[in-house]
Amino acid sequence: MHTLAQLCVRRPVFATMLILSLVVVGIFSYFSLGVDLFPKVDIPTVVVIIANPGASPEEIETEISKRVEDAVNTISEVDEVRSTSEVPVPAGEVAAKELALAKMLIEQTATDVFEPAKFRDTVRERVMEAIQRKVDGQDITADVTPDGGGKIIDLMEALKASLAKTSAVVEEDELKVKAS
Repeated sequence: MHTLAQLCVRRPVFATMLILSLVVVGIFSYFSLGVDLFPKVDIPTVVVIIANPGASPEEIETEISKRVEDAVNTISEVDEVRSTSEVPVPAGEVAAKELALAKMLIEQTATDVFEPAKFRDTVRERVMEAIQRKVDGQDITADVTPDGGGKIIDLMEALKASLAKTSAVVEEDELKVKAS
């Protein structure tokens, strides 16, 4: 190796050509390499599916999943064991009224234009009021309860009322358009 260094010092053109030839061979080899975008790889995975209709998630976890995990963990060279316990959701029937309500809701949201001026930021208003009280020299010790905090409403009834109100407004607009 010592003689190669001496040769390169005495003959710099030889050293340059030697390095250049290695670079050319490297570039040629790089472009002639075959590369697969999606190489065929066999991932060593085992999937165990056990169905137990009518069982609760706790029963599936304790009676089935735990026992299968314990049995699989005894196998040598197993890196990871994961289990998921799912309760199957049976197919159900949708009532005609529910389907009509869902369709009306979808139609309403598909045609609505968002108008932020219709909405109030009550949280921001309460914060600004608290800041103003502090500026005025008042002590702020407790949070102000929002209006109607204890009122419980039926969401389905509120949704039906909102959709009925919206459909009436849409029908009035259609009549106005037809009349003009």
